[in-house]
Amino acid sequence: MAIAAFNLHRHYPAKNAGQNAIVSFDVSESSLAETWPGMFSIGLHPWNIVTTDTEKAMATVAEFAEKDNCVALGECGLDRLKGPGMKIQSEIFSHHVHIAESLSKPVVVHCVRAYPELIAIRKKLRCELPWVAHRFTGNIETASQLISHGIMLSFGPELRSSQKLRDVFARIPADNVFVETDDSPVDVEDIYSLAAKIKKIPTVDLKKIILQNSACFKAYDVG
Repeated sequence: MAIAAFNLHRHYPAKNAGQNAIVSFDVSESSLAETWPGMFSIGLHPWNIVTTDTEKAMATVAEFAEKDNCVALGECGLDRLKGPGMKIQSEIFSHHVHIAESLSKPVVVHCVRAYPELIAIRKKLRCELPWVAHRFTGNIETASQLISHGIMLSFGPELRSSQKLRDVFARIPADNVFVETDDSPVDVEDIYSLAAKIKKIPTVDLKKIILQNSACFKAYDVG
């Protein structure tokens, strides 16, 4: 029996996402999340904070986060290149984290040039549940620091074009990684095939490992 690929993060519409994908909805897309039958995550993206009634938006996030098929909060996080100041971004992100911790659900993190701040928030809030830095493109030092603080890493289409990123992926433990398509038209199976070659293991073995990693998303049956 073929093992379906677990896709950590895919935006709507979920073309080429694969059967077992977590579809990511911004809170502005809550009407789509309302009727989505599969796994999803929901959050307020840092880019959208300045154009959003944040109090209302976070109330909506909290409401949808309680749905059984909402398996994670996010994407949410910190971005030094786009969005409001880091203070408000940190406050909104921390709000997501409090909701996630209260529901025992992971957080899918958007982070751009703010990994020290991300780690500092995790330490300050004494988080126990896993976070996943989605579409990670950093170096091995950053990857190691994140993993040491309980933040897993998800790799996307950049594996196809960046030798530096392939080297990072090859060096980190497979039990700390995910694969995703994000907003790319690339088929998730193609990313898995490449990722397995980088790890020098059969694709089916990598799928099994990532399925086990996905156990933190409680609505997903890894059996």
